[in-house]
Amino acid sequence: MARRRGVIIEVGGDGILFPGAVVQREGVVRILYAGNFGYAHDYETLVAALAAPLPKGVELVFHSSGAGYEVFKRRITSMPGAARVVLAGPLGTEDWVDAMARADIGLVTMRPGAEDILFPSKTYSAMLAGQAILAVCPRQSDLADTIVESDGGWVIEPGDRAGLRRLLEELATASGPRAYRAATRAGLRPTAF
Repeated sequence: MARRRGVIIEVGGDGILFPGAVVQREGVVRILYAGNFGYAHDYETLVAALAAPLPKGVELVFHSSGAGYEVFKRRITSMPGAARVVLAGPLGTEDWVDAMARADIGLVTMRPGAEDILFPSKTYSAMLAGQAILAVCPRQSDLADTIVESDGGWVIEPGDRAGLRRLLEELATASGPRAYRAATRAGLRPTAF
């Protein structure tokens, strides 16, 4: 286990809201960013990746608020990749639980330099909801360590547009994230963290 760089105050879901089966959406891999999207969250890598259309079968959904989200929305509005991006606001508890259950992958981002001050709590909520995690964050961060140690998803370095595009293409394949999600769901319950 990697040595933690800081103290993580574990906030987020406790799993009680996600007791049931996960909703499956045939043919579409839904990647969900749910929660605050502030200045410490990386939006530049996402903007760069959306310079080209998303692969067929991949949908990117945002239920967010925050200063970084406002910049992200303005920057992608006329980009080719924006066609399969859903830009929406925050959700109430019941709608949030439903959105979490319908997502295959939770998207979590962190700007370089924020690794010493930020650990996105949405990571734990997404894991408890059975989502694999797509973390766009510095490799030398507690967030990256959490994903790697749990085998809970993928870590992409901020600025690695090509790496993110390759992963999105891979996720668009029929066996990609659903098989991964099924394999990780059992291991990422409350007892895992």
